[in-house]
Amino acid sequence: MFVIMGANPAASQGSMMSAPDVVGLIDEIRKRGKVIVVDPVRTATAARADEWLPINPGTDAALLLAVTHVLFDEGLVRTGHLESLLDGLDRLRGIVDDWSPERVADTCGIDATRIRDLARELAAAPRAVVYGRIGLCNQEFGSLASWLVDVVNILTGHFDTPGGAMFPRPAVWTLTTETLPGLEDGAAGFGRWRTRVRGAKEVLGQAPVSCLAEEIATPGEGQIKALITVAGNPVLSTPGGHRLDEALSGLEAMISVDIFLNETTRHADVILPGLSPLEQPHHDDLLLSFAINSFANYSPPVFFPEDPDRPEEWEILIRLTGLCTGTPAEDVDVAAIDDGFFDYMAFTEASTVPRCASNTTVADRNGCWT
Repeated sequence: MFVIMGANPAASQGSMMSAPDVVGLIDEIRKRGKVIVVDPVRTATAARADEWLPINPGTDAALLLAVTHVLFDEGLVRTGHLESLLDGLDRLRGIVDDWSPERVADTCGIDATRIRDLARELAAAPRAVVYGRIGLCNQEFGSLASWLVDVVNILTGHFDTPGGAMFPRPAVWTLTTETLPGLEDGAAGFGRWRTRVRGAKEVLGQAPVSCLAEEIATPGEGQIKALITVAGNPVLSTPGGHRLDEALSGLEAMISVDIFLNETTRHADVILPGLSPLEQPHHDDLLLSFAINSFANYSPPVFFPEDPDRPEEWEILIRLTGLCTGTPAEDVDVAAIDDGFFDYMAFTEASTVPRCASNTTVADRNGCWT
């Protein structure tokens, strides 16, 4: 059983899920089981599914709270091998006690009986998974909805198990499976510090990018006065982009590492272009953290740049790091730093790290905004 929420893999080809021929995989699941799409829109994926549940926009969290309510209320919770890793089940039970399907039915636009049946089907299926993507996250209670996807998968015994939500093991270090040297207990960080203006909590060593504009525009100790952007366009892609657009002009210094002039990089004092994607080799060390299988791939450059001395993005970033730490760019030994980083990746004891969600780790706070 495959429940898809806020995703349209027929159009996105799985996006970050990194699932080749994802539509073919969905069709194969339908031959052996059932595919349900929960989405306000009858997407191309919904049209191929066994069932489409047209939920009211922005109410996914309420639906998942009701599903969780049924799992507890009807004794359907099966945490299996994850039991010893879980904390707060009784507290969760108390939270969802008031969120019955009858309470959320009108809000969600889905019949209470259907919500109960959905919970029962997930609990009864030997192999099942709830999958949520960008449409689930980009709403008022998106973080809660995304968390509840994991909650439902865990409570039904479909988390870190074949046929459920699993964790691939990329060939090199990745945030989802490895601990960082010196990070106490490998524990993920949350709320260790707050943003200066709004007081938003840190999550995984990072602050919400929606806070960036106010941190630039608000005077005082800790005000952001310089910014480096890398291959991004936050003015266009982040909440309240117009406020960030106004704030960027007030920076004392801005550097953009990018091959495009866009709504964000137009504010930069300096634009440092790396090579185009076709001019550089590629190994994906991010998306493979979310792939449906563990594998590694490598793509050589399609062609080499006309100027062999043009630096790649990673070389530019190493030199910028040197400048930020007070080392003149010409004194930065790019090759030595690259060799050291590769050695760490190659010899880190990845195989000794257990494969479970409790090993999610983070970088220290270093001015990261996501």
